[in-house]
Amino acid sequence: MNQESSSSSRNPGQINEILNEIKLEGNLKGVVLANRNGDLIAENIALDNFDGTTFAAMCASVLESADGLRKNLGSKKVFKIITELESGKIIIIIELDKKRFYSFILGKESKMDSILNNLDQYNQKLSEAC
Repeated sequence: MNQESSSSSRNPGQINEILNEIKLEGNLKGVVLANRNGDLIAENIALDNFDGTTFAAMCASVLESADGLRKNLGSKKVFKIITELESGKIIIIIELDKKRFYSFILGKESKMDSILNNLDQYNQKLSEAC
């Protein structure tokens, strides 16, 4: 299931291609791209009954809370937030830039090393597409 919010400056097809590339590279359950305010930009998810809009808003809230912790502890940046669920799914939230972030949904067979190694490349591609 893929979905984008409407914006004349975005290239939805290119965004979906990039998210699909990320998903395939890491053997992920899904990738969500959202604005820091919680608005969904795009999703590529292989989960039934997934509500990307609500998920994006919840992840934005988690990211905002982590940013508050960062400020309180005097750190410069939140790199990633990891949530491990009992079902084995892991959600990792990483900023794309000051306005947008990724949420990666992993399964037991997922691999994040390659994605993290190529993150700058994906960030550049998505910055151009958005």
